Amino acid sequence: MPGARTGLSPEWDRGFDAAFAELISRDHDVVDTEFTSITTANWPAPPASPPPASTAQHENRNDSA
Repeated sequence: MPGARTGLSPEWDRGFDAAFAELISRDHDVVDTEFTSITTANWPAPPASPPPASTAQHENRNDSA
């Protein structure tokens, strides 16, 4: 993942990136709330579950094994 590219030095960029990551991830409740907001906005509802297989289909599979 590319760094911040501040132009000062690669070492400073790595330090800046680490400090920024620590800052934004320090409060787990905020991170969780933001993640939930982003995913909810992009995926409003999970897909419907497939219907369960009927017993007859399951028994037929066992007979042919």
